[in-house]
Amino acid sequence: MRQRGFTFVEVLIILLVIVIGLLGVAGLVAYGTSLVTKVNANITGLATAMSVATDAQPYLDPNLGSEWTYSPYPLSGAGQQTSVASGFINGFYVVRTETSAASDVIATGKNTVVYARSANVNVQVYDTFKGRVVASFVTRIVRQKGTP
Repeated sequence: MRQRGFTFVEVLIILLVIVIGLLGVAGLVAYGTSLVTKVNANITGLATAMSVATDAQPYLDPNLGSEWTYSPYPLSGAGQQTSVASGFINGFYVVRTETSAASDVIATGKNTVVYARSANVNVQVYDTFKGRVVASFVTRIVRQKGTP
């Protein structure tokens, strides 16, 4: 009379198939987690870039030891004007460059005093861990002071 059941080799093959399947699932979970982390960084980085593009001097909590440097240009200055701001915001290193050419002057008053001029703003947001660009944002703004 023959006994029914599994041989040792069949059990080992079944275990091998199950282990390979579980390793595949673990690999997919790890890959999904890395994608979610990257997408989250891109979304936060873009929101940071858009915020800094319109506000060159964002409010940063002094208790967090945030470092932000900003060198504005004189609005009424002649010729090309450049302003650079940089520092750490939201866990990213951000560089904001604002440039305005002489042809960007919109309104002048008496004695050719400039009251309004447009400027190109370029913001680069870098991941502080790997140093890669997480987000980039370019826009045009108008700076104004007083009335002519």
